[in-house]
Amino acid sequence: RSRHADAGNIKDTTIDSKEGAAEVRAILERDKAYIDSIKSPVLGEAAVALEKYIPESPLMNFAADALMEMAQLHSKQKIDIALTNKGGLRSNIAAGTITFGDVYNVFTFENRLAYLTLNGEQLTQLCREIAKAGGEAISGMRLEITKEGELLNATVGEMAIEPQGTYRIATL
Repeated sequence: RSRHADAGNIKDTTIDSKEGAAEVRAILERDKAYIDSIKSPVLGEAAVALEKYIPESPLMNFAADALMEMAQLHSKQKIDIALTNKGGLRSNIAAGTITFGDVYNVFTFENRLAYLTLNGEQLTQLCREIAKAGGEAISGMRLEITKEGELLNATVGEMAIEPQGTYRIATL
């Protein structure tokens, strides 16, 4: 059972057989041109393929840096760190033209920008968890971790994390 828009109205459809599958194909084909028009705008160029791997990768850096830039544009407070989990990055981006569709394929979920404030002790604990996970997509912070997932060092900007400091984080 599905719900889809038809001329501005919501219509219930029961898909029971080959006829139902044909109806779904017809709906998708009808909307293909519209969907393609949304996905096609060019956003930029990638000199190299943006792939995801741990502990750090071009795609993870791209995602975290983009998140940082958007957070700084929209927040009324200084943002120290941008962080998103690598599991939320669902596709790589090939070298060459980057379209809106490419970015949508990476960020397939309806994410919202969220902010939180951590003290230095909480941030250090978060860094330990990131190290155990083998790395995550981060911007504004540098972590040194072992292959075994141990945190060796963490800095925000170029500065050591202050235990009593306050750090503003943007995430999804």
